[in-house]
Amino acid sequence: SNISWNPVTVGEECVLCVKLQSLNLRQDSRAYAPKFPKAKHESWFLVLGCIDSGEILALRRVASFLSQTIVNLSFTAPKTVGRCICTLYLMSDSYIGLDQQYDFGTDRINT
Repeated sequence: SNISWNPVTVGEECVLCVKLQSLNLRQDSRAYAPKFPKAKHESWFLVLGCIDSGEILALRRVASFLSQTIVNLSFTAPKTVGRCICTLYLMSDSYIGLDQQYDFGTDRINT
């Protein structure tokens, strides 16, 4: 597999910087929801999880944005030594089929 392994210290406070960029430039952030009783604005959820332990490391709701935004996800590295594949999920609260996921590896070490 093509996973890059990032060294982290077990139990260390980590920050993952995520840049979200919209390819569809628009004037406002309203979602297409004709049957919703009032105006609905797009928002997103970022979920960071560890596949091996089944643990959610970070969860953040991202309010609507027009072109781009940067989100910092803070999490504590798991306390076990070894490699772990983490997955970052990006989920839309308004649209089906726009969800994305990205894998990266953490190589947890003791200091």
